[in-house]
Amino acid sequence: MSNNNQLVDICIITYNQEQFIDECIASTFNQNTNSNVMVHVYDDASSDQTFERLKKLTPKSKNTSIKINQNTRNLGVSANFHQAVKQTESDYIAILEGDDYWIDPCKLELQIKAMEQNPKASFCFTDVWVEKNGKRGDIHPNLGGKTRKFNAISLADQTGSIAQTCTLLIRRKFLQDLPDWVLNSYTLDWCLQIFLANQGPAIYIPQITARS
Repeated sequence: MSNNNQLVDICIITYNQEQFIDECIASTFNQNTNSNVMVHVYDDASSDQTFERLKKLTPKSKNTSIKINQNTRNLGVSANFHQAVKQTESDYIAILEGDDYWIDPCKLELQIKAMEQNPKASFCFTDVWVEKNGKRGDIHPNLGGKTRKFNAISLADQTGSIAQTCTLLIRRKFLQDLPDWVLNSYTLDWCLQIFLANQGPAIYIPQITARS
């Protein structure tokens, strides 16, 4: 683990994901890190028991805190994501959706180390198990056994989006002024990654840290 103590914000957006949310949140509480972690959860006016389940969850570690917010009306993925990001104050932001979860307890430390070693990088991402019919499917993007760097052009040149949102760790300063073409895009995650990679390289780490 690293010796830093900077705050890491985890932004979780959720809507009607009561069957998944416990495992999602637990995976953030189980991170083995020296960093102070703030978990921001934004429930987008769920009509199921997602918010009720969230209120029962408490961190096990003293360096992890959680803030739970429920929208009074459904805003949609983009607006909900944007308001969550605007509440952060840390150097780094990790993103999760309520039906994804992390499987590597050292995910944050692994990625913080990579970002500290590459101070110009805008974000980093890892491999992920893609779940199909309740079972582990393919590993994505599975680019081989070495760390790689991508700029906006080389990232856009890939077949589809290679960086799964649940694996991202983003340098927060690059999220301060997100343009409308990102926020209003139907493919928010892909446009966000291209926008970020245009500010600084994206780092691929060949390690499975999450399940989607």
